[in-house]
Amino acid sequence: MAYDHSQAMGKIDHPCLVLSNDGDSIHHIAARCCEMFPHFDWFEMEGGTFDIIDEQPEAWVDSVDRWLSKPN
Repeated sequence: MAYDHSQAMGKIDHPCLVLSNDGDSIHHIAARCCEMFPHFDWFEMEGGTFDIIDEQPEAWVDSVDRWLSKPN
């Protein structure tokens, strides 16, 4: 949790989705990531906790599927 990912993330030049939910305890870090790297796509889900993928699996998969299906 203390590792600074910004240097490694700054090297990403491929399409990237940051998917977070506003109930996650590290949601603020994901939001900051998109401020630092505006070329990343952002999707925010409502509710949940750090375990959103188990709590709302259909919504999580739908979010990823929409992103993967979008035209380049």
